[in-house]
Amino acid sequence: MNHLKIKKMKKIITILNIIIASVALFSACNPTKDFKDEYDLYNDPSKVKFADSVSVYSLTSADYSISTVPSISKNKYFTASYSVDPYILEILNKKYNAKISGSLTITYSYYNPLTLLDTVSYALVNGEYGNNYNDFSTMTELYSYLSKNYPTAKRGNVVILTYNWYVSSITVVSNSFICLGNNAWMIVTPFVLADYKAMGQNYANFSNTADAGYNIPIYLKNSFLPYAKSGDNLLVQYAVYASKITTQYFQQYTFNGTAWTAIGKVVPATTVVNFDGTVWKFPPPVKVVFFTDPAPANAISYTVTANDYKMVGNSYSDFDRRAGQSEGDDNVFLKKIGTILKTRFVASIAVDQVYAVTYADYSGTNPAPNKTIYVKVIPQ
Repeated sequence: MNHLKIKKMKKIITILNIIIASVALFSACNPTKDFKDEYDLYNDPSKVKFADSVSVYSLTSADYSISTVPSISKNKYFTASYSVDPYILEILNKKYNAKISGSLTITYSYYNPLTLLDTVSYALVNGEYGNNYNDFSTMTELYSYLSKNYPTAKRGNVVILTYNWYVSSITVVSNSFICLGNNAWMIVTPFVLADYKAMGQNYANFSNTADAGYNIPIYLKNSFLPYAKSGDNLLVQYAVYASKITTQYFQQYTFNGTAWTAIGKVVPATTVVNFDGTVWKFPPPVKVVFFTDPAPANAISYTVTANDYKMVGNSYSDFDRRAGQSEGDDNVFLKKIGTILKTRFVASIAVDQVYAVTYADYSGTNPAPNKTIYVKVIPQ
C-alpha cells in the first residue's frame, strides 16, 4: 500500500470519527429525548393502555389480585383498614396507562357494613329549625339540620330527634336517624305489629333472619311502598325473636325499578383518579366556597351540563335553590358544585382558583333561567 492510499484512509477515518462524535453530541443534548421518554411510558407494552375515549372503568377480579395486600387480593374489595388510598393506586400504577392528564372514574367494591355506634337524643326548641316556622315539612330540611349540627358523625352514629313536623298541622314526633357516612343521613323506618302481620307473622317479630330477608322486599313492593320509583332508598328496623332473645336488625334497601333489594356489606363505590403521564394520582383534596370579591381575570367559566346534574343525583337538569328544596341549603349546593368541578377539572383544579359557574336556577317555572355564581377553591 503506497503512502497516498494510507493518507486517504486516515482522512476517511478522521471524517468518520468526527461524524460519530457529532452524532453522539447531538444525541446527548437531543431536546426530544424527554418527550420520547414520556411517550415510552405512555406506550409501555407491559401495561394496558386505556383508550383515550375511556372515562369509566370497573376493577376486575384480576385487578384486585395484583394488590400486595392479601385481604384485597383474596376478598376483592377495599376496607376502612385497607382503603382505596393508596391501594387502588398501587393496582393502577402496576397495570394501566392512559393519556397524559387523563381522568378516570373507577368503580370498585368496598366492605362497608352498617354497624351501630353511639346514640344521642335531642329535642329541638324554637329557633333551632333554621326557618321562621319552627318546624320541618320536608326530609331535605331534616337531613340538612343533621348535617349542620352533627358534622363529625361517623357511619353508624344514631341520633334520636324530637321535633315539630308540619303536614296540615304541627305534630311533635320522634324518629331515629343513622349516619351512613360522608355526612349523609337516613331516617329509620321501624316495623310495627300491623306490618309484621301483613308479612305473615303472628307477633311483632320474625323468628329468623331468613324469613325477614325473603318477606320484607315483597312487603315493601306490594303493600308498604307500592308507588316507589327507581332509586328510592329505605332503612328499615325489624326484630327477630330466637332462643328467647329479641334482636333488632337494621337493613337498607334500594328500589331498582322492579324490586326492592337489600344493600349488602360489600357495596359498589366510585372514585376519580388522574394519570399525569407517569403515575396515577387522586385529585387534590379541595372544596369550593362562594366568592363575592370582584372576579379575577383568570376566573374559569364553566356551564353545568345535563350529565353533571345526573352525576350529583338530580333527576332534572337544574338546581332548586329555594328554601327547603333540593339545593336550598348552601352546603348541599356547594358540595354538588365542588363534585362537578373536581370531576371536570380533575387534572388542573387547585387551591385559590376561581370558577364562574353557570347553572339552570329553577324557581317554579320552566324553562329555568341560567344564573352564574363565582366559587373559590380552598383546601378540604
